[in-house]
Formats: sequence, C-alpha cells, structure tokens
Amino acid sequence: MAVPNGSAGFWYLGIDLGTTHLSAALFDRLTCQLYPLYWHPLGSQGSDPTFRLPSQVYLRSQGWWLHQFKPLLLPGIAGTKGKDKLWDSGMHPTVVPLELLNRKRAKREVVLRSHGRSLGLSDLLDALSALLATIAAAGVAPLAQGLGLPVVEVASGSGRSLRLPSVSSPRSHAVATLSSALTMATPSAAIGGAAGLEPDRFPEAIAQLRGAIVSFPGSWPDSYCFNIRESILSAKLVQEASQVLFVENAVAAWLSVLPGVGGERVTIPSVLSRQFHPQEGPGASWHRSRAVGMRYGLAIDSGATMTELALVAVPENLEELSESHFKTRSFPYAGQGLDQDIICQLFWTEAVRRENRGYWYLGCDLELPRPGEPDGVRRMQLQQRLLEHPAGRELLAAAEEVKLALQERDVYPVTVGEFRWTIAHRELQTLVVEPFLNFLNQALNGLLIETGLSAIAIERAVCTGGTAQSPSLRGWMRQKLPNATLIADPPRGNRGSGSSRIAFGLAALPLYPRVLDLNRQQYGDYFLLAELLRAIQDDSARSLREIVALVERRGIHGRSLGSRIQGFLEGNLPPGLSSSVNSVVPMPELAATTEYPLTPDIPLFDQVDGTYRVNLEQSGRLLQYLEAIATTTHQHFEEPLLLYLSEFLTPQRHHSENFSR
Repeated sequence: MAVPNGSAGFWYLGIDLGTTHLSAALFDRLTCQLYPLYWHPLGSQGSDPTFRLPSQVYLRSQGWWLHQFKPLLLPGIAGTKGKDKLWDSGMHPTVVPLELLNRKRAKREVVLRSHGRSLGLSDLLDALSALLATIAAAGVAPLAQGLGLPVVEVASGSGRSLRLPSVSSPRSHAVATLSSALTMATPSAAIGGAAGLEPDRFPEAIAQLRGAIVSFPGSWPDSYCFNIRESILSAKLVQEASQVLFVENAVAAWLSVLPGVGGERVTIPSVLSRQFHPQEGPGASWHRSRAVGMRYGLAIDSGATMTELALVAVPENLEELSESHFKTRSFPYAGQGLDQDIICQLFWTEAVRRENRGYWYLGCDLELPRPGEPDGVRRMQLQQRLLEHPAGRELLAAAEEVKLALQERDVYPVTVGEFRWTIAHRELQTLVVEPFLNFLNQALNGLLIETGLSAIAIERAVCTGGTAQSPSLRGWMRQKLPNATLIADPPRGNRGSGSSRIAFGLAALPLYPRVLDLNRQQYGDYFLLAELLRAIQDDSARSLREIVALVERRGIHGRSLGSRIQGFLEGNLPPGLSSSVNSVVPMPELAATTEYPLTPDIPLFDQVDGTYRVNLEQSGRLLQYLEAIATTTHQHFEEPLLLYLSEFLTPQRHHSENFSR
C-alpha cells in the first residue's frame, strides 16, 4: 500500500463490531502503543466523549434507523460499487429508486426482513460504509490539504458539516466516493480522535493505515467477512481487500493480555492505561515470573448474541504463538438469549399462557426456546416477532432492565402496559441464569476433553463482553478455575469501562501474525467454490483426491483445504446461493423477492459410491452469478487475497504439539 507523502507509517486499526456497539483502537507498530478511539455525541457539546459508538445505521433510502444489524450480514453477499457512477455525476442517491440505480444489481439483491420491514442487503452495506467512513473522514480532509487538494463542505445530515476534498482532481477520486457515502447515513456521533495521541497525528495515522483487523464469531459463515470487508473498502479505510483481516473474538480477547514479543511491551499512553489494560494491573508479571514451557489460559467473550471460548497453550517464546495454540468454541446465546428467557420464564409464566394473556398481539403460535440453550431457530423467530411489534420491544427493554437491576438487589418491580411483576433475584438465577451457566459449563468441558486439559491447569482467565460482566458468570469462573487469575473488564461507570478489550487485542495482531488462519484469510468460501467449479470442466465422476488435485493445478493449496472442498461437494454451500441453506448458524428471515442462482431441488454435486459429479448447468449458473456480483464489489473471485503486509505477516507456520490441528 502506498503511504501518502512518502512517509513511513506502521499503523493498524482494530475494529470490534459488536451487536450493540462499535469500538476501535489504533496500534503503532513502531512504538507498541495502543490508542483507543473516541467519539463525541452529536448535539451534546461539552459532554464526555464515548469509546463505544452505537451499532446503528440510518437507511436513508428507507428513512429509518436500523439497530442490531449484525446478524443481517449473514444470509448472502452484496456489493457497494453499483452507485458510484451516479454519485460522481452529481445525482443525489436518495431521489433515485434502487431499481433505477442498477436494474441488474436489483435483480441479484438479497432482500432481508427486519423489524417487520424489507431492506436490500446492499442498502445495509452502504449504510455501514457510511458509519465506518466517519473514521476515515478524520484523515481525509487534513491529508487533502497537505496534498494541495481543494476542500469543500459536505452536510452530514445532522446540521453539522464535514470538510472533504472536492472531486475536481483525479487524485481525489477515492474521497469523492467517501463524501457521497457520508450523505447516506446520519451518524449519531462524530469521530473525536484517539486517546493519548496528539490531535494532529490522528488524521495522519488514519490516512496511513496498513491494515484493519476486525472481530468475528468463528462459527459464522464467510458471507459475514465478505460483507464487512466490502463495507470497509467502500469506506476507504484501506485500499486493498487483503488489508482487511479477521480474528475470532475470544482469540482477540486473549491477545489483549499479552505483553509483546522480543522485549517489546504494549502500552496505552493515556489515562485508561492503569485502569484498563491488563499489563498495567493485577497479574501483569505472569510471563515474567515463570516463562518456562507451556502456560494455559482461557478467554471468554459473551456479549449480546454470541458466547465464545478460547483455550490457549502459550509458548515460552511468544513469537511462536500461532493459531495451532488455540482451541475455540462458540454458540449463539448471550445477553439477548437471557432477555428472551426472562420474558418467556418470568413474564410469560405458565399461568399467563394458560389464560392466553400477556402476549400483546405477538401471537401464541411460536414454540418458546429452551432456557439457557441456543435453540437457534426458535430464538431467531422469537426475536424477529418481538422486534416487529412495539409491545415486543417494550418487553425486551423491560427484560434488560430486570437483568441489570437484579445484579444489585433481591427484588425488582417492573411494569409493561397494564401488567406489573415483582421479580426476585432467586427466580432469575434458578429459571434463567443457571441454565445458561450449565450450558456454558458443558461447552468448556467439551473443550477441556478435546485438549486433554483439566480445569486446574488453567492459570489465567480473561473475561470480557457485557454478559460476561455479570457477578454470576464471574463467580462460576472462579469456582470452575480455582488456580486461575481472573482478568475482567472494569466495572460499569469506570472511566475505561467503555473501551473494548477485543479492539485492543485486534489492533495488536501485528505482534502475533501467526495467530491468523491464513487459509481462511486468503481463500474465502465464495472464491474457493468458484475455483472448484472452474477446475471441473466436465461431469465425470471423481473422487475427493482427484478433485483436490484438479484444484491444486490452478495454484491453490488444495490439500490444506480438503475439508472445506469436501463440504462443498456434500452440499454445504455458502449462504445466498440457494433457498436451502445448510448452516449451523440461524439465518435471519429473507423476503420472498430474493432470487437465488441455484435451484434448491437440484444439487450442485451428486454423490455416487464415494465419487462426486458436478451438475454443469447449475455450475454455469453459479459462476455467472459470481461474475455479475463482482461487477458491484470491490472484491473479486479470480485470485486469492495476497497477504502482503510483509512488515508483520510471514508465510511460515509453527505447529505446536499442544492443541495441534
């Protein structure tokens, strides 16, 4: 990546995109210093900045705000380039219907259902790009002035203006699209800067980003990573798709507690350092006291929708830390699941259900989910039903209120409409919290059995995420892990409580590049599937070995990708290609207008006696679809992503005897 003005920049941005909030941190690889980003709430002059930006986007084409949109990025892929020509020609995007912007794009659109409304996936990506562009905008205007570009005022839709370069110069083409993107959403806050970093250096750092590292649930499909990468590229935070990297949440949480490599020490040069960063607090001497052999740790991240665990065997030499040292597990149950169970177990009691009362027109046709368990399809259906109705949203707010209040008191009264309950802490624990902890205990036991460890071998445990801050979960961890030092986030109200530990770990990834799953980073599912279909030119029956050999002739490391290729052959395709989705992750509802490239009752591959035969008609249709999608995306399906960030990435792989894969 070219660095503006020829100056050397070694800046990386960690982005923790949560269900409810977005947090980010800058990392200076040269000094090993971390700087958490902060925002100023719009319309609140003089108020304290926030380190957590609400995860909400304004769909200007629809005229409404969308909250908790993260799961909507799963059901398929979309592009953000279809509107560029109209933007550059001066046409305002809000006065042109989606179908007129690009009829072919509209035909391929993945149409979602949320809050009782329909929206195009590309509209969501455009709005997310505008949200992320508020970060990029901090570096564009000062950079443009330094390059001698003219600057114009652009309205942000909130009564404030952003100073951005004009589009008269070819050198400003990238920021021309950025200025248009900013008109697509009304951000709830304006980027303020990075805590501890001089104000004049912040725009320079953003303009010189060498990489953006993003959190993601490891069990989620590649469609999520594709869409996030597309939004980041559209926001102009980085220039190349290979500069957007992904690390699992729990792994990033663990990286946040490591001191550095080769004598380097990660620090946060701001008032947050001693209050938040673990290297400044209790347990900071863990690696210095007895760094001999393997040390074992656990990280738990439990937020709004997902709970994720990572067991790690930390080598004596931290430079050898790789993905093979981690074993992870995740399941879709966290804060939202607890809220749903409060509604189902404490509000909608058996007596209420027998009288058919208390559903507030939400309907009684849904099967209630099993308490404490993911029960994915039922929970997805219930959440959609609750979000579609004002009464349902009131119930969710009341459940959140009860969940927080009963952490500090024995009973709590709550009223929703004409109904009033007095909920006891004991009821919450017995009917809601304990089932969750039992399921979490089973998940951890499964990891321990898989790795051959016992709970007493774990010496350090990291606990992060809103749900993980509950006293009940912390108490369970202390009991389950008697020999572990517990590292938890600051209590609510603390100055650093809004900072994201995961964002810190993501930003510090350049110190531990081997933690990346290079196969997943370089070979996305849609690219790998396209390569598989290009490699098979006829409908002859072939074994898995023969098919892998064909893929390898195209320059792909087929043997290391054998399990993923086999999954495609057996019908486990990426989302958005057929109405019959075979996924362990519950998908949000799709509107009936969604068109798919594959016919659901005709398999892409037939299996006969251990061999596989491709359906050439289906294969051709799918390749045409991906080629058409590529015309609207910054990404393509012709080449793998070349991870050329040579200053910290290395192709060498170190495999540990502990947790080897």
